[in-house]
Order: sequence, then C-alpha cells, then structure tokens
Amino acid sequence: MIIKTAQMGIPFVVSRSGLTGMGHTIVRKIGLTVIGRIMGKCYLLFTGQH
Repeated sequence: MIIKTAQMGIPFVVSRSGLTGMGHTIVRKIGLTVIGRIMGKCYLLFTGQH
C-alpha cells in the first residue's frame, strides 16, 4: 500500500492498521506521512519528514 501510494504521488496514507518494518523504511526514504492504527480518537502518526 505504501509503495502504490508513493507511485501515485499521494502525500499521506490513513489506515486502521499499523506499519510493517519495510513500510516504515520506505516512509522515511520518500517522506510520506502515515496516520495508522486509528481507533476512535486515537492514532499513531508516522512521518518521513524530519
């Protein structure tokens, strides 16, 4: 999902699930933002931007 999103030029992904190790590595390399593990009002934010 992360690779397909990057190929389409979409700057962020929202997902109910979390990231795999490979997904996190790709996010960091390409600067993609991922909002994951969404449950109600709680979520985790992963960003490749520093």
